[in-house]
Amino acid sequence: MTCAGPTLFLASRVTSIRGLIPSQPGEAPVLGGGDNGDVAALDQISWVVVGYAVLIALLAAFAAYRWRERPPWLDSMAWLLEGLLALRAVAGVGVLLSGREPDEVSTHVGYVIASVCIMPLALRSVQDDHGAWSLGVVAVAAVAVAAVSVRMVMTL
Repeated sequence: MTCAGPTLFLASRVTSIRGLIPSQPGEAPVLGGGDNGDVAALDQISWVVVGYAVLIALLAAFAAYRWRERPPWLDSMAWLLEGLLALRAVAGVGVLLSGREPDEVSTHVGYVIASVCIMPLALRSVQDDHGAWSLGVVAVAAVAVAAVSVRMVMTL
């Protein structure tokens, strides 16, 4: 038996456990683990947003320590985070329109609106200031976006 045999067997078992391929011959594959495929996609976008927001907060802290001023690429990263938040907002509205209702609709909609509004407000408030304090504003906004994103995942 070659080395690829056990590896292929193990990979097929792991994949069938996740539900991505059928475990029995003749079964149809179920993508996303059942009836929550659209919510799973929204959760994945949310976790990417959380990771990227934490990265921005860490880079803002490093820039405050290293350069004592806000580099222009940090603004670009923050606006890219805003693009991810807009994508997640569209996906969240799509999940709501598909018939899936969160535990509290008003709370979920509030989280969507808040997450989209936090970063532009922070960036506009420090638009002309590139000092160390502006890095703190960007870092706090990124942490707030991460916290709202985690709460959004928990409420859906």
